[in-house]
Amino acid sequence: MNSWKITLQLLALLLLGVVLLAVVQLASPLRGAAPPPPPPRLEDAASALDLTPDQREKVNAAIEDLQQKQKRAHDDFMHQLEGILTAEQLQKLQSADQRPPRPRQNNGTGNADPAKPVVATKDLPKGTVVFTGGYETDPRDHGRPVVLIAAALSVPADVFRTAFSGVTPASGGEEPKPDQVTRNKQALLKVLEPHGVTNDRLNEVSNYYRYNKGKGEMWANTPATATALITDGKVTGIKLISGGSGYSSPPTVSVAGYGDVHATVKLHFGTDFKTNGSIESITLDSPKAN
Repeated sequence: MNSWKITLQLLALLLLGVVLLAVVQLASPLRGAAPPPPPPRLEDAASALDLTPDQREKVNAAIEDLQQKQKRAHDDFMHQLEGILTAEQLQKLQSADQRPPRPRQNNGTGNADPAKPVVATKDLPKGTVVFTGGYETDPRDHGRPVVLIAAALSVPADVFRTAFSGVTPASGGEEPKPDQVTRNKQALLKVLEPHGVTNDRLNEVSNYYRYNKGKGEMWANTPATATALITDGKVTGIKLISGGSGYSSPPTVSVAGYGDVHATVKLHFGTDFKTNGSIESITLDSPKAN
């Protein structure tokens, strides 16, 4: 049995343990029992494995894809329960699901953990607009915000992916050696220079969006802000105050006290860091009141 099969088996066992612990942790507060410690993250466990650079790249891509699927499944699950549980029951379940997030950095801007609201929606004044998520990346990009980087360089995302295919990332989240940096830069510019990307601009963009996911960091971002327009007890619109920046995917919009509000978010991408990955518009799909 080769090392790759052993690695997959280890990850499968770890995933099973994570799922079982997560179920117990969610159910324990509802029974009044003390919840167990949070389960280990897959990326933490994978970093401890003795993997080749190629294996690590594929494992990280698989973990990224799994995390996105888990988030979508969780959101769908909670939405389905809105039509099954009473408001009080749903609130208790949501309270039990508010696990303390791991500390994260984001280069000095935005939320400490942009994947979650700063506080639970139930703790906010009724009508407060909350943006959740909006930082998913394409599984092909292994956690890199390629849509933001490509837009800042004024090239299509696929062009940057082609350029990055010639890069050899440092293993284990370590800093690459000087000669490796030089080779990587040459590989990038070979593809990007014909599109008008200079070495200085590449450095500027790379430094702005550089982050270490293994250390729990987050690329530079600024959360958007908005207010809900409420008429006769119904949300009739969302007024955007600030579009923020650094969103790589449309965030989910919710309004405190109005559990079944659904909105479509359109993002803007461009060369200006202050508006790249900002919310351009929010269109209410089906405004309703609880």
